[in-house]
Amino acid sequence: MRKELLIYNGPGVSRDFLPHLENELSQFFKIGYFNKEKPLNKRMLNSTNTILIPGGRDVYYHQELKDKGNLIIKEFVKNGGNYIGICAGAYYGSSSIEFACGTSLEIVDERQLKLTAATATGPIFGFDFSYDSDKTARNVEIIYKSKTLCLALDIYYNGGCTFKGSKDYTTLAFYRSKKEMPAIIYKKYGEGQVVLSGVHLERPIIKETPHQKIKRQKLIADVVKLLGH
Repeated sequence: MRKELLIYNGPGVSRDFLPHLENELSQFFKIGYFNKEKPLNKRMLNSTNTILIPGGRDVYYHQELKDKGNLIIKEFVKNGGNYIGICAGAYYGSSSIEFACGTSLEIVDERQLKLTAATATGPIFGFDFSYDSDKTARNVEIIYKSKTLCLALDIYYNGGCTFKGSKDYTTLAFYRSKKEMPAIIYKKYGEGQVVLSGVHLERPIIKETPHQKIKRQKLIADVVKLLGH
């Protein structure tokens, strides 16, 4: 029986990414969702080994999940569960955020989860980011390397982060044009595991070719394998 992947789909989540998450991850997991109307609880977590926080607006995640929700997530991971954070979910899983500093979108704040002691900093490519349009999205090249897979590939990027300060993680991928900046990181947290990605693994790149799709799906499969699924 496949374990369930619980995806947060409450306020702040970009609806554009949810169909792509289902499409790419349903072959590995049974997909479920949680939000304010269907909050996390122990019964839900009994059949789950992975929680995923997707792209969107992190400040709304903080409003919805602060205190009780975050405590449940932290305990779940500490006791052996997995956490995947993609773009806004990666910012959210970090110790603190430095986002769009010096612009009207600036966020400089701490976060409760603190699954890594690092600060999530972004956007890495251009401060022309907009929550209301995908016109700021672009393809960026990353270099991914784990124990079982090494490849270079273009990946979908829109406002994502890198991780600075603490080095309590393993870098799985870095931005090729900014080699000192991690794009995807992995770490153990208690008995559990954490993957934070500043880029969108689930989203096809702009004008994606069949060959590029295969490379991206190899990366997804490798991350799932890394998490022990």
